[in-house]
Amino acid sequence: MSKAKTLATTVSTGGVLDNPSAIPGANISGAVGSATNIAGGSNGTVPYQSASGTTQMLAVGTPGQVLQTNGVGAPSWATPASATTATNIAGGSAGTIPYQSASSTTQMLAVGTAGQVLQTNGAGAPSWAPAPSSTGSTLYLSENFGGF
Repeated sequence: MSKAKTLATTVSTGGVLDNPSAIPGANISGAVGSATNIAGGSNGTVPYQSASGTTQMLAVGTPGQVLQTNGVGAPSWATPASATTATNIAGGSAGTIPYQSASSTTQMLAVGTAGQVLQTNGAGAPSWAPAPSSTGSTLYLSENFGGF
């Protein structure tokens, strides 16, 4: 008798191998079973346990959805929240620079002119200033902790 025929005759209707040693040349030990409650799934479904020993299938979601847990309930597909625009800077225009004028208050610094540099004004709003002059060949450095 062939191995396949022997296997077919030794498997019970419940899917358990009655006598693994009856298959010539097989190296099988213990009982063999199948997950019969998962066999009914279709393409793209996701199996989950709805109760002990009970498998259910979650239907396919739509593109872009994510799988989310619902605690002890069944999982579900959800559309993730999209990123939103910070409403306090939504009114800016091209080239403007946002800065905080107070806690939770954003202002926009208007566009400077060509060649200007951005400067800090301490706790006040930043501003545009003329670029330092590069004429001449001497550069003077100062130090607040003593001279050179």
